[in-house]
Amino acid sequence: MTTDIATIISIIRDVILIIAVSLICIVFVITTLKLNRVIDSLKRTTGKVEDIADFVSNPGSGSKSILSGLIRAGNYILGTSNKKDR
Repeated sequence: MTTDIATIISIIRDVILIIAVSLICIVFVITTLKLNRVIDSLKRTTGKVEDIADFVSNPGSGSKSILSGLIRAGNYILGTSNKKDR
């Protein structure tokens, strides 16, 4: 009788362990995906900031005008963009 109880307890323990490991893996994958989205957003933001900084440091270079620089700065501040989000 004691072996039956020990066997049942060990089976229940193993099932709980398998479920816990599965849940930990799922949480890890979801967290990784969300973190990846945040990193992509940071990359886009730094690219925009770099473009604005380049314009501010060289306002007369290329075909850029003061008006286009102000529009880009306004778009950055408002969070809008001509490019579609990926």
